[in-house]
Amino acid sequence: MTYNVLAQDLLVDHPELYRANDLQTLEWEVRWNNILRDIKSHKCEIICLQEVQQSHIRKYYNTLEGLG
Repeated sequence: MTYNVLAQDLLVDHPELYRANDLQTLEWEVRWNNILRDIKSHKCEIICLQEVQQSHIRKYYNTLEGLG
């Protein structure tokens, strides 16, 4: 699976690109829960992530270890 996460920093730096979206769904915790649910539902052995925010790696992405 390959997944473009869209780093929260990029989303915040370019709000004009997302003004048609509901602000609540753009909050990181909401987005993370949706991303995690989606990734888990596919039960992939290999997951490639794009646009991962460096400051989120330890807190969020380490939870993906061992999902396969």
